[in-house]
Amino acid sequence: MGAVRRIRTDTGRRSTWMPHLVRERRTLDGIEADPRLFFEHLSTSKMYARAFLDRHALRFPEGIHYEDQLFSAQAYCLAKRFTIVPEPVYLWYIAPYAAADAASISNQRHLLGNVRDRIHVQRLIDAFLTESGHEALREDKDHKFLKHDFRMYAGDLPHRDEEWLAAFADLVNPYLDTLSPGAYARLPRAERVVLRLIRDRRLDEARLAARGLGHGVAPRQVTRDADGRTYWGGRVPDSADARRELDLTELELDTRPFFGAQFRHEITEIARGPGAGVELAVRTYDPALRLPVGPQRAVLLLTPGRRRLTVPFRLSPVRPGVFEGRVRVDLAAASLPLSGFAGVRHPMVRLTHRGQGNTGLLLAPLGFPALTARVPYRSGTAPHRVTVEPEGHGPGRLQVSWEPVGITAGVLRPVARRVARPSVRRAARLVASALR
Repeated sequence: MGAVRRIRTDTGRRSTWMPHLVRERRTLDGIEADPRLFFEHLSTSKMYARAFLDRHALRFPEGIHYEDQLFSAQAYCLAKRFTIVPEPVYLWYIAPYAAADAASISNQRHLLGNVRDRIHVQRLIDAFLTESGHEALREDKDHKFLKHDFRMYAGDLPHRDEEWLAAFADLVNPYLDTLSPGAYARLPRAERVVLRLIRDRRLDEARLAARGLGHGVAPRQVTRDADGRTYWGGRVPDSADARRELDLTELELDTRPFFGAQFRHEITEIARGPGAGVELAVRTYDPALRLPVGPQRAVLLLTPGRRRLTVPFRLSPVRPGVFEGRVRVDLAAASLPLSGFAGVRHPMVRLTHRGQGNTGLLLAPLGFPALTARVPYRSGTAPHRVTVEPEGHGPGRLQVSWEPVGITAGVLRPVARRVARPSVRRAARLVASALR
């Protein structure tokens, strides 16, 4: 097997799939030597001896998706020896924002049939591990399912409605109940929280928790028991299993350094302001009560070009651990390059306490319609079309995108791109050297 090179079709950015598994050339005596390889389940990056496939009657199951996961798990377990090489052997083109009807199978996670197929394949793998004498690998394989397969669905939960969430829980919970406790224990706490909330059918809370995955976003509320342990949500969990999984004590929310403290910044209202302005109502949750009593100074940060746009505003306390404020952002005040700017940025909120700063995501209401305006820039930069909307995936941050229009798009940016080419820069340096 070799490396898989992933290429974004929208940006051209290249990366290696599971780079830590293919970093160096090595030969392994079976999957037991490195069970992490269950994460590298693509069949397309491997070369197989035909005699090996025929000897074990190893074929793809028909009629279901994710069949390569079963095929690869079987190949890993049946092979007495295999070799990994670090060179890329397969190019995987990724279209992250493809329309739902044109998306790849792995990006059709909104379809409940997609969930059903993935779980069915996992059950087939589990049966194979038992029948082939590889039951000892079950925890590693379960961990891979939770960390990779379930995690992809979890990241989409903020964008699913109540009916979908209920059907999703119906599909996944019976299978989640069969997984090894050790596989859960190996996950980050934030992922364990989402899993437990799904298993307890606290579906609205699961959606809230999923908006913080990978970003250190606080819950809206935490609760402490008589022993001083801290739990997700507004009550101490009823069962021992739920208390174990929803226990946030290890995160040290009330004692960690302020720059790493967890807050939750949510927009509760958004409206078009005068000119190129956008008015936001912001609510900040401070569940660990890290901020002092009284009004707090906050700054909204936005950096479309090289210069950062900073907009100060005030957060006033409304009850313990909750602050609210309003901020008006004048998008015409952003400093853009003369050649214009085409791209997407996500505003952040910065708090300061005793000389230390803390910067966090600004979560948008997921249902508000996009606000678009043609913005003339005071700095002399030609107009841009600017759109403010909720991010359509992941945590659902507030998103601002710029698109040059007029002379900026037709003349200045193409010239700037040509000037920025390495060959042009090298020629300019040669000329400058000759003149010296």
